[in-house]
Amino acid sequence: MRVLVVGSTVIDMPMITDHDPEDGETLKIPQGLLFLGGKAVNQAMQLFNLGVDMRLVTALGGDPLGQWALRKLNHVSFPLSLVQKPQATSAYAVPVRMPNKHFIFHVPGINAQVTISDLENLNVNWSWADMIIIQGEWPWEVSLWAARKCSEAHAQVVVNPAPALGLPPELLRVTNTLISNQQELSTILGVSEVDWNQAMPHFFATYPNLNVCVATLGHRGMRYFTRTGSRGSFPAFPTEVVDPTGAGDSLLGAWIWSVGQGMSYDQAAIVALHAGALAVKRLGAGTNMPTRKDLEQWL
Repeated sequence: MRVLVVGSTVIDMPMITDHDPEDGETLKIPQGLLFLGGKAVNQAMQLFNLGVDMRLVTALGGDPLGQWALRKLNHVSFPLSLVQKPQATSAYAVPVRMPNKHFIFHVPGINAQVTISDLENLNVNWSWADMIIIQGEWPWEVSLWAARKCSEAHAQVVVNPAPALGLPPELLRVTNTLISNQQELSTILGVSEVDWNQAMPHFFATYPNLNVCVATLGHRGMRYFTRTGSRGSFPAFPTEVVDPTGAGDSLLGAWIWSVGQGMSYDQAAIVALHAGALAVKRLGAGTNMPTRKDLEQWL
């Protein structure tokens, strides 16, 4: 299986506090940390760690954060095609974890500025891949262009619509696998989770290339729905949560790998949930994604 992952690099700066701050309170964080992240990088790293033949197409600015991220990517040594804009700011995010909530401040930077021309100017063999994975952190028209290039060469298209706002129907028409979280799938279907079962037949009928929808549910686990009507619902595995950033990306990569190994969807769900449970035990995403050895020891 040859997988092309196309999308964002984001530098993560996680902040963890032991209490919910009062209005106007200044919090002192003991140590400032930087981690390589972004949905495309996280997903690419998970696939790479599981031994998948993959390539990453991503973008970085020419600022110090971008230079730091490029050194990190080069250190990993997986195949990379890079959109670079020297005057652009690299994307960064501040995941904040408090006892009663978790949220992320995100500055998209160069990821919002990538164009179709940027991809056309890269030396990428779009027909190389058996599968392309795209997300929502680049402009949708750019992701749609890349998906069509690979789809025309008979590659499978996997869409992780994060965020789902503005997801074009044209992209769903070439999508074979949709992997989203609960809020994203409800946005796409236009119904709440309790009505997913009733909405799925019409959804699959509207998008005839779509074979399976996977929904991640955070601490509640995951669900999947197929074109043939089969469904699965699986609880999350109990684990210590250090940092939930990137858990969904780890799950996605492990699901893709498992299905590629010939596992059933039920088996793939269990492996994917194990990967997600391992991912949240570590601070930072990206290069901290679980390895195949980690999964084999767990399983």
